[in-house]
Amino acid sequence: MTFRRCALLLSLGFALSSAGCVALARESYTSLRGSGAVAVEPHAQFEVSASRMGHVISQSPSLARASLGTSASVAVAVCDWDPGIWFIVFPPLPIPLLSPGDSDGAGRIVVRLTFEGSGTWRAPFDQLALVGPEGARAVPDRYRLVTKNIDSSLEPCARAFEPKTAVEGAELAVFGQAELWLRFKTLDWPDGPRALELGGLSFESAPLPAARLDLERGSRWFWYRVFP
Repeated sequence: MTFRRCALLLSLGFALSSAGCVALARESYTSLRGSGAVAVEPHAQFEVSASRMGHVISQSPSLARASLGTSASVAVAVCDWDPGIWFIVFPPLPIPLLSPGDSDGAGRIVVRLTFEGSGTWRAPFDQLALVGPEGARAVPDRYRLVTKNIDSSLEPCARAFEPKTAVEGAELAVFGQAELWLRFKTLDWPDGPRALELGGLSFESAPLPAARLDLERGSRWFWYRVFP
């Protein structure tokens, strides 16, 4: 973190504490950027709990969206949201409340594709690949299709579902809005940059442009009032 951002956060914390007790938090997640898709950030305000709204200080994009005209698009997110570090800010000093640390995914990366558009979607698993340094490449080994309660919030993706159906021999065609959760195994991969390659996706037999999305470490700093 730069000195300027650190100073801004501390100044904000002390200013807010004079008006009551607030929580200051940093969440972490993977952000996607690259060719063939537009990076999308979460909303500037979001629901932390039923009665509390979070207010964003700074944030990274939570997903990337590839579009086919105005009628159809695919939103892509890496599902590794971590609550990160939280503080209760109360005069005179911030008090650490929760610091579970970042999750490493235990050698697996879960990606969620959200199909947006009323028509037939097709996705060839062998053209959806995760690539890494030294020629590392993996196609998904497990998947899960979700057609109800589709998440449209733009919030960072948590691993709500664990894909369990084997990809081998499977072909995917689905009508209308749906989520396709994919699991990639990366247990023995070397450290280094990684990217997601999306090819072969189609809507009503029309192909979507191929996309290559770089995986970057992202985060969101925000605050919310605890009381009064």
